Amino acid sequence: MDYGPEQINHLIVNLVSNAIKFTPSGGDVVVRILQYEDKLVIEVEDNGIGIAEEDLPHIFDRFYQADSSSTGSVAGTGIGLAYVQELVRLMGGDISVKSALGKGSTFILSLPVRKEASRIEQTLPEEMTPSLIPEIPDASTSIDQETEPAAGLNLPHLLIIEDNTDLVTYLKSTLKHRFKIDIAYNGKIGIEKALENIPDIIISDVMMPENDGFGFVTY
Repeated sequence: MDYGPEQINHLIVNLVSNAIKFTPSGGDVVVRILQYEDKLVIEVEDNGIGIAEEDLPHIFDRFYQADSSSTGSVAGTGIGLAYVQELVRLMGGDISVKSALGKGSTFILSLPVRKEASRIEQTLPEEMTPSLIPEIPDASTSIDQETEPAAGLNLPHLLIIEDNTDLVTYLKSTLKHRFKIDIAYNGKIGIEKALENIPDIIISDVMMPENDGFGFVTY
């Protein structure tokens, strides 16, 4: 079928990550892929904490967060599922969820099977021997081990305001060759650094301590 590999990857990663986040240690997360008539159906099922019935109609709303106080789980930003739904709509599909509090959740993603794109055959040239094919890096190699950009490059200045250290690490590894990066771990420090250094571009989280993203952009 015609599909965008990067878009499918985003969908699967978001849904599986969400399932793992809300499934206790020792629980199960199952991914099923099947074809039903002219639809590709992807199901991500877990036996985690589940979603309360009153929250189900709102979980795809941007910035909506279900009350997790009774389960002790860590709330997210309320952006991931909204992003998934929007991406699914752009691909002409739909997404739904079945869940019961304390029993787990199943997200059901349905995409149309289309075969409209022209097929392109790709073969290696005869002169390309295995010794000339670039090696795939070891998956265990940290992305932070990439070569840093050459000193003195006139790169635009990027300020990242984010309190999640893992996300900061990811953004830095992805953008460090295109920007001179400065980091602030809450909105208050972000305002101070923005006024002091006047960055070319700012990427800000929404929910942060001290001063959230809304307070930052309206400062």
